[in-house]
Amino acid sequence: MSTATANNPSRWQRFKERYIDDTDIEWYNMSWSQKAVHLTKQFGYTFVVLAGAGVIGTTIYEVYVETKRAKIVNDIYDKSLARVQRDDRVSAVLRDPIKGQYEMEWRTREGRHLVSQESVHDDGRRKMMVQFNVYGSEQKGTITTEWLETKTTETIPDSQEQMEHVTWDEYFTFLFIPATNSTIVLRDDRPRQKEWSSKERKGWFGWNRAFHLKRPSSNL
Repeated sequence: MSTATANNPSRWQRFKERYIDDTDIEWYNMSWSQKAVHLTKQFGYTFVVLAGAGVIGTTIYEVYVETKRAKIVNDIYDKSLARVQRDDRVSAVLRDPIKGQYEMEWRTREGRHLVSQESVHDDGRRKMMVQFNVYGSEQKGTITTEWLETKTTETIPDSQEQMEHVTWDEYFTFLFIPATNSTIVLRDDRPRQKEWSSKERKGWFGWNRAFHLKRPSSNL
């Protein structure tokens, strides 16, 4: 097999010089095949640039969303820890001083990351659940707290523009003590659901079942 030389180029070298290395050739001097190859290269370059821009844009958006969510979680942690430290029921069990997870577990990777979960409440509002450890001088506990997002709109008098305010309100919080396997509910704003008694215990005219009235005991 003979090797290609400068005076006798190979087929690939001739194809490359004629169709691919066309940057120095004016558009009107190109053949139709050269124009097709040139346009294909340009479209390929454009696709790579657009795909790269899309990946970068998606990454920036995800970082922004996660940063905003992390700020909400940290704010809930700070407010929840402050209210737990003021609660006498917690102090009576764990004993003062009460310290939070960030303060006690900052050396570990798990301690620097709070357990959190975002969901949608029954009324359509965002709900954020945050869980963290608290430490007293005698015992350790775990706080689980749920907060609801509240949006309010305020009208600026001078410009009549609408300004939206977003706040997070405590909804449900409880303390779990692993040492005694006990739970203390610190706040519970969940709606109460009426519990019906069983049909077998149905009283006079069905009132016992509807209103939880107990039939008086008879000594006869």
